[in-house]
Amino acid sequence: MPYQTHLAMLRDAFHKAAARGLIGMKVPGGRALVAPSMPRGYELWPEAEFIARTGDVHEAACKRAGISGRSDHVTFFSNDTVARSPIAPPWAIYPLPPAICAALIADQASFFVTISGESVTDALHAAGLTARWLVPHDLRELDASQEIVRVHNGRRVTVMRFSELARLTLELVDLPLWATAVRELLDREDVTGRPWHHFAHEDRIWA
Repeated sequence: MPYQTHLAMLRDAFHKAAARGLIGMKVPGGRALVAPSMPRGYELWPEAEFIARTGDVHEAACKRAGISGRSDHVTFFSNDTVARSPIAPPWAIYPLPPAICAALIADQASFFVTISGESVTDALHAAGLTARWLVPHDLRELDASQEIVRVHNGRRVTVMRFSELARLTLELVDLPLWATAVRELLDREDVTGRPWHHFAHEDRIWA
């Protein structure tokens, strides 16, 4: 299945943040995106106010996404996971203006995305699968080996782990497409064990 993302929204967020200092958006699939512009934000506000405004914008974006107040939130930050992950695309190839890619590499620009477990399991249920969120509500930090969601179609079971949740958040993958790909994989008869899917034509996003 061809890879599809909402990364155009990230490009739009950075464009707006360059003028406003800070922007929050609802992303399809029950996700909240926040993009602060470090240079512009510190021009507009003292550090404490900038941090407080970022929290307020994040909460407002979560409300618009319909995930505010839930205890199954997971948030990924651009200045954390991707730079240390051998399987995540580097900032240099994100489909963003070169200046933004350079700013992400140097931590002069950043963004973070929050997703709820219910958003993930709802997408899988809508695709005709049974899914259960496995992350304990009181867990403060996800481990790289953490099992996130157990999925089955009545005949086969597979497990989503940390790296795939990171892809859903930081790459803003289209959630219904992703869930359909999981279903089609589980329906195949020529795979064994607990397989996981990949998409066709991912290079068209990054190249």
